[in-house]
Amino acid sequence: MASVSRDRLPLYTIILPVLGIATWLSTGKVGLEPLAIVLAAVLLGNVIAAVHLAEVVAIRVGEPFGTLILALAVTVIEVGLIISMMLSGKPNPALVRDSIHAVVMLVLHGLAGLCIIVGAFRQRETEFRVEGANAFLAVLLPMAVLVLVLPNYLISVPGPFYSPLQLYFVSAACLGLYIAFLFIQTNWHRAFFLPVGENDGAEAHTHSSGWLFFASLVLLPIALLSVVLLAKSLAPALETGVVAAELRFRLWE
Repeated sequence: MASVSRDRLPLYTIILPVLGIATWLSTGKVGLEPLAIVLAAVLLGNVIAAVHLAEVVAIRVGEPFGTLILALAVTVIEVGLIISMMLSGKPNPALVRDSIHAVVMLVLHGLAGLCIIVGAFRQRETEFRVEGANAFLAVLLPMAVLVLVLPNYLISVPGPFYSPLQLYFVSAACLGLYIAFLFIQTNWHRAFFLPVGENDGAEAHTHSSGWLFFASLVLLPIALLSVVLLAKSLAPALETGVVAAELRFRLWE
């Protein structure tokens, strides 16, 4: 995790969460399309603010629990965006599956690849713990296969879908995998997930001041709530734009 200021928060991390909720309250359900650009800009700013606040809290808590806080914050943002899209427009049974597939592809190929390239330019040789990376992949790959691949080969129900009983099993299996991973990350093999050069997590941490930590802890839920509310307001305009882009692409073909 990158270092953050010890004595102050950037001004945008204080203004944007409040501005986001105020924007959502002021827009209501009228005239969202003309305000789509404003909503998108405030939404993006709140995402950046939420991640920064989560990072301040994570650095104060230390590894490996700091990584869990960052992961939880990002998960809330992603789930909030997906649910906002699900609650607007026509029902789309494939929306969650396609969204999760896009997230997996973007993280594994886009974000990871970008980090490797940037790390190579800045440090020439990037160090990481192979054991921790293997543990992440050992959990991610079975989950991805269970959720994204296996439904295409089942014949219990028409189409690439799980039956209710199969959904219960897959949910329990994914939950069990994640609980086992958390136990390994925070207890059994905790050292696998610490930065290279650290053995107990007590070294090389830049702790923020107490008031900065508590301020970030208070502002973080506000920023996450602002992201979810703005995403809900922006979802109809976003869906309209996607449909218009799809029509133009078909006409172009």
